[in-house]
Amino acid sequence: MTGIDWAGFALAVLLIELTPGPNMAWLAALSMGEGRRSGLAATAGVALGLFFNALAAALGIAFVVAASPALGQALRWGGAAFLLWLAWQSWHDAAENSPAILIDPGRSRRHFLSGMMVNLL
Repeated sequence: MTGIDWAGFALAVLLIELTPGPNMAWLAALSMGEGRRSGLAATAGVALGLFFNALAAALGIAFVVAASPALGQALRWGGAAFLLWLAWQSWHDAAENSPAILIDPGRSRRHFLSGMMVNLL
């Protein structure tokens, strides 16, 4: 790749990274609704999920998934089912707004795992 190619690639990556997406919207809403601890736990989960995706790509696992249509479909439908489950949980928990809910460590663990799974699937 030439210097121009690298510059174009770097510009594209910068624009993609600066554009807020679904992760950012979810993290902002979660942090505003449940506080800093939940937001940070979810952010750590998102980061770990993205790390595992990058590691899988570096190891060539993406090629295996691309070569197996059934595996690709299973991951796609698994991700869709998980997002529907998250939507259900958000709707179901919407009525709870007591201060005690904000310090429940189990919720932080759940948000961490949710952030990781959304990015893995």
